[in-house]
Amino acid sequence: MNTSLLSNVNTSKADITWNFNLEGQASKTAALYGGRFEPVINRLLNMSKPKDGCWIWTGSHSNYGKYPKISLAQKERKMFDGDNASIGSHKLSHIIFNGVIPKGNQVRHKCSNSNCINPEHIEHGTAKENAHDKWRDNTMPTKLTEGIVRTIRRTQTMRNIDLAEMCGVSPSTISAVKHNRTWKHVY
Repeated sequence: MNTSLLSNVNTSKADITWNFNLEGQASKTAALYGGRFEPVINRLLNMSKPKDGCWIWTGSHSNYGKYPKISLAQKERKMFDGDNASIGSHKLSHIIFNGVIPKGNQVRHKCSNSNCINPEHIEHGTAKENAHDKWRDNTMPTKLTEGIVRTIRRTQTMRNIDLAEMCGVSPSTISAVKHNRTWKHVY
C-alpha cells in the first residue's frame, strides 16, 4: 500500500496488523479511482482503533446507534453508495478491502461486533445468513425480556394489539410469544 495512505493514521501499522492482500486491495482501489480514494481510506482508518483483533469504529453511528457510519463528500458518493450522504463504515471497509457487495447482500460481522470494520472480520451474505449470525451470537435485537415474556403468557384479558403497544413490538410478535413459537426456552 502507498505509505501516504497510512501517514495520518493515529495507530501504528503494526497495531492494525495489515497483511499484504489488504494493502494490495486498498492500493488497487485507490489507483482505480485516481487517488481520490486516499482521503476516504485515511478517514476510515483514523476513525478506528485496534482492540482484540477488531478495528473498533470510533466515529458516528446510525440513528439507532447500532451500526457505524461515515459521511461521504459529494464526489465520493457516486464511487460508493450512489447519492447517499453517508454509508455504513463496515460496508465501506468491505468495498475498499474485499470488493463490491453483490446486489441483495448485506455485510456480516464474523466477529459478532457490529462496531468492527476490520475487513478480515466482515463478509457479504444474504439477510437470512445475517439474521442467523445474530441468532447464533445472541445479538438479535429485542425489546422483550424473559420476565416480560412470562407476563405476556400469563395475561389472558388484554388484546395482543394492546400488549404490543405496551411492549413496543408488533401484535404478531405477541401472538408468537403466547403460542410458544418464539421464546420457547421461557416457561
